[in-house]
Amino acid sequence: MVDRKWLLLCLARLWSGPALAADSVPISSCNGVPLDQWLSARGLKGYHALCLEPSSTVVCWHGRSNYCEHLQIDSPTSLLDLEKQLINYRAPSNAKRHNIFNRSLKGNPRELFAFYKVKPNSDKPPSRIASPKDVSGLVLVFEGGYFLWPGIEPGFKRNITLTLPSRSKKTLLVQLVTLSLSPQLFDVHTLKHGKPQHFMRPKEAAKLKKLGLSRIREAGKGGNRVIEHRNSSVIFLLPTNDLLESLDEYAAALAVIDKNMLEDTQISRYRPGDYFSIHTDPLNPAIKQEAGYKEELQQTLEGGLNNRMGNLLFYLTDNQGGHTLFPYAHGLIPKKDDQIVYDHLYVKNKCELGIAVRPEIGKHVLFYNHDAAGFEDDHSYHAGCPVKEGEEKWLINKWTWKRKINLSAEAKKKQKAAWGRDEDDE
Repeated sequence: MVDRKWLLLCLARLWSGPALAADSVPISSCNGVPLDQWLSARGLKGYHALCLEPSSTVVCWHGRSNYCEHLQIDSPTSLLDLEKQLINYRAPSNAKRHNIFNRSLKGNPRELFAFYKVKPNSDKPPSRIASPKDVSGLVLVFEGGYFLWPGIEPGFKRNITLTLPSRSKKTLLVQLVTLSLSPQLFDVHTLKHGKPQHFMRPKEAAKLKKLGLSRIREAGKGGNRVIEHRNSSVIFLLPTNDLLESLDEYAAALAVIDKNMLEDTQISRYRPGDYFSIHTDPLNPAIKQEAGYKEELQQTLEGGLNNRMGNLLFYLTDNQGGHTLFPYAHGLIPKKDDQIVYDHLYVKNKCELGIAVRPEIGKHVLFYNHDAAGFEDDHSYHAGCPVKEGEEKWLINKWTWKRKINLSAEAKKKQKAAWGRDEDDE
């Protein structure tokens, strides 16, 4: 006989959001936009789809297709007014983040929620709404104040047309393929004549690898220091050539953010046997940072409002080993005392479970460290499995942030000293 308490606990772990609305409104499109691209049965905490049409207003809370209801929304006088009207119906999912934000304003109130408009008959990314006059049709609401692509379901494919002004061909068709919802993890490739291709060509990958090779210092020998859970070598590079500038332009367009929300490009080199144990990317100012600029970092994180939100991971080499492992993908969270959580030997000796992404030249993935409400996603922990003998792995991290990065000149100087040279170092 099945234990009733155990069954209820399992059901609760599947979704920790609000209960289903008993009178959920059936809705399949909004202003000519099919909603199967933006709603799912599971949804995403802190993300809401708001449909404002002349005859009615419907909101699907947390992007759930089975949690939609009619609202009475008065014509907003500001985006802050719209946020307040929504909060009157549902309190913020992350009250702590909302309170920190309001305290930071010092008497100059403005909205925390980010609002994005989806255009009918267009596969371009939604555009951020800057004026209440543009609040109509399908509006995507992100409580955390930044955009995320909803994964919908594993295997879901989303075609997107990006605008890239610096390229000879000004638009680029890409496809996101959802690999996991916990964390939100996507395989990303371009489409040419309907066929998937890697965004980065082998020639471009070789140039970036050559650039990294000329600049990087080996870990423990003038570069970043070797620590128990990581022995790879890394360096940050400023966007001072066309290739790095193009990479920034693409990353910002795909993540639907401004360039000032991107960290400088980090290139990593893994020699045979090198690895990176299970870790998460968001920075913790409460812990002494390896980079050596704790005070400056605290200022950059804005008391908890800002941090690394997502990562675009580009591979510059083909490898049989050295996979990027997401051990907690699909909602698997091991017990606290499980060896996999803390023991770096697990990655060195086993490195399995979850989803493993094999490095291929030009391949890249996108994953998010936080959900749409601003909570860190524990499922986003990942690892770099050991590189096999006779191989080297090279990759690029392009971290996206929740807000503009305000890293002082002094902090950048300390960062360079800790991580090696960058483009203006000779």
